[in-house]
Amino acid sequence: MENKISNRVTLKKKNKIFWIDDDNKRETAAINLSYQLKLNYLFRNFRNKNFLGDLHDYLKEAKNCQLIVIDHRLDKIKDKDIINGPSVAEIFRQKLPGLPIISITAIDIVNIDTHAKNVYDEIISGSRIGENTLKIAALVKGYQKIRRRIPKNERQLLKILNSPKADDDMLISIIPDVIKMGKITRESIKKISDWIRKVLMAKPGFLIDKLWAATYCGIKFDSFSKIELKFKEDIYDGVFSNKTDIRWWKSKLISKIFVLNPTYKSIYPWEAARVFQEINKNDFSLCGYCNQEYPEIVGFTDNEAKTPIQLHQHCSIPHPKFEKSLFFEEIRIIKD
Repeated sequence: MENKISNRVTLKKKNKIFWIDDDNKRETAAINLSYQLKLNYLFRNFRNKNFLGDLHDYLKEAKNCQLIVIDHRLDKIKDKDIINGPSVAEIFRQKLPGLPIISITAIDIVNIDTHAKNVYDEIISGSRIGENTLKIAALVKGYQKIRRRIPKNERQLLKILNSPKADDDMLISIIPDVIKMGKITRESIKKISDWIRKVLMAKPGFLIDKLWAATYCGIKFDSFSKIELKFKEDIYDGVFSNKTDIRWWKSKLISKIFVLNPTYKSIYPWEAARVFQEINKNDFSLCGYCNQEYPEIVGFTDNEAKTPIQLHQHCSIPHPKFEKSLFFEEIRIIKD
């Protein structure tokens, strides 16, 4: 059972979660999520029922909700041979394109196929709903913000990103064609959401996570907390920003390093940042391959890209599973 004591966030109580499942026991999870998000909920149990039979009624109920949650398997419904979580998600995505859809599953996410991953906005383990509350809230609020004013052009999209002017021209050059062509509809919201959350926020480049931020500062991951407040104004606070998974604008963070250390003569931020008085030699970052100072990138130790590590560029090679993307960091893996 989920714990009801933490991660409560503020969303309007009149709004609802629409939860589709085939196991009544999971209504407890729905109750707890609704409590944590301060939303009402509608739990629909389809065990031993035909989902398609009353589809019109379900769509009508979901229309006024803010979030759709779907059990990935749905293997206990009568029409399970033609209906499962991804197919239900596709129906709701087609009919209600302006709503976020997440999947709750006990299956290892690695074993879920690419098509299923793409139809959902998020896939969350049933045992980890509580720790993902803020991520879910950011998703709901992000969709709400885009629905209220769907960006019709590049400048309107940059406004909801609250991007630094130094990055605007580069961002405009890689913004999805659906925005560049000015053909934005409610059906485009998922594409906008995917680009922001799964490209801009997920790939290091314009935005970087804490390990990349520490690397640019020339220090270890755990040591970044000593100087983190210096870069408070450089945190990404645009649409879908999430306090449990903070991103920094790389251009602003690097610029801030040199602004705060104007007399230090170096062109490399990982050298300049080390002169902060809060930092000592024990905080200095070391390459995970050669154990020498000044690793300038974050790479991975494994083919699945699950374990990041600070590395020198020359102590790594391009990761075989990733392609280069314009204006984004190349994904690399430690040398053998």
